[in-house]
Amino acid sequence: MSQLPPPSQQAPVEPAVEPSARGFAANTNVANATVTTAEGDFLHLRLYVSGNTSRSTRAIKNLRSLCDSELPGAYSLEVIDIYQNPSAARDAQIIAVPTLMKLKPLPVRLLIGDLSDIATLRSALGID
Repeated sequence: MSQLPPPSQQAPVEPAVEPSARGFAANTNVANATVTTAEGDFLHLRLYVSGNTSRSTRAIKNLRSLCDSELPGAYSLEVIDIYQNPSAARDAQIIAVPTLMKLKPLPVRLLIGDLSDIATLRSALGID
């Protein structure tokens, strides 16, 4: 089995373009806004979900709710449905969903689950 290069050397993962019956509406695949953390950093977030399941829907709702209220305009959120784009999950070595990746600012952080623990989510995103 070949080794993948470190994430910093991997090409960016393209989001799913076409929604399916299992996926989300086209406007939920990628949502962009601009927001900064307490340190003034722009957040780049990627959320891997599995179709329109209750856990996936809850994770999107919880994340957007926090980011929209605490970080309006200082974040970008890319939602990747692994049913639509299984290679994206494989390339990023995602083994459970929903999984949130905080890509920037460094360090990269992973958070698995429906993101209902707001204190943990705030800590992972660097929101004081």
